[in-house]
Amino acid sequence: MEALGMAIKEHRPVVCYSCGRVLGTLEITLGPDGMRAFREQARALRDKHRCGAPEREKQEEN
Repeated sequence: MEALGMAIKEHRPVVCYSCGRVLGTLEITLGPDGMRAFREQARALRDKHRCGAPEREKQEEN
């Protein structure tokens, strides 16, 4: 974690929920606006990711 003036910035990984692969690391500013931006950017990375996780197919069949 790195403090810059009043804003605290942090690097957080974005992980695929199905296969566990790290899709990237995003720098965020802690606080409501920073977390909102992180969620939007993470969602975009996850939407672009196409994993072939067999666990996902098995869960959908059940």
